[in-house]
Amino acid sequence: LGLGIVAGSLLSSRPVLAVAAVFAAAVLAAAAAARHRWGVLLLNLVAPAVAIGLSVAQPRQALTLAVIIVLGSLWGWALALLWPERPAPATLPPLPFPDTVTALRYGGLLGIAAAIAAASSLALSLPHPGWAAAAVLLVMRPDLTLTTARSWGRALATVAGAGTAYAVLGWYPAPWLIAVIAGGYLVAAVGISNARRYAIPLPTAFLVLTLLLYHSASQAEIQSTFLLRIAQNLYGVTLALLFGAVLWPWSLRRARQ
Repeated sequence: LGLGIVAGSLLSSRPVLAVAAVFAAAVLAAAAAARHRWGVLLLNLVAPAVAIGLSVAQPRQALTLAVIIVLGSLWGWALALLWPERPAPATLPPLPFPDTVTALRYGGLLGIAAAIAAASSLALSLPHPGWAAAAVLLVMRPDLTLTTARSWGRALATVAGAGTAYAVLGWYPAPWLIAVIAGGYLVAAVGISNARRYAIPLPTAFLVLTLLLYHSASQAEIQSTFLLRIAQNLYGVTLALLFGAVLWPWSLRRARQ
């Protein structure tokens, strides 16, 4: 995840290369997901991270963020060691694609959708041009029901999380209050999340806006960033629905014919 953010940040000042990288990340990750289980991690984590990195204009900040992600991952792993071990499932879930050709077809549609989101955001010189492309890559899945459920989940959870940040930041809250709210949202999101309940954007939307705007933001900046977060995510969700719920099933039907 950290490496993907660094890669996106290095390309953020070169719009053409940035859009090409978002497209290539989606296609290559989908191809890897058809052959290896680690490819699913590339598809679900690294490809969206490249889009997220487009919003981090300074590579040094991206590298710092990557180090923080590594440290947080190690801390989470250490805490997980405190839980008793349970037997692993007898069978692992199947890979998301039956063959490489199907994976490349899906990766192409995913890459085009994410590239459109990134290109339009960069062309408009938006402050956080990676948000819409990241929403596409996080929502769209090679399953119609899953894509639809994640679209609704991300839209509602982002509005709720960003709305909470908008309401709280105006009071310039103490760090302990931010920690309590973020912790409560994380517990709730993990508790209700499964494959078809996508609630993780609830805490992430709150945390992203809080980290961006805490200490230095005026009320006008808080409002504009809140509206931009909502608009960018809804734009990305719309593209994910168009390409994942309309064009991808159509492509599968054409392939079968």
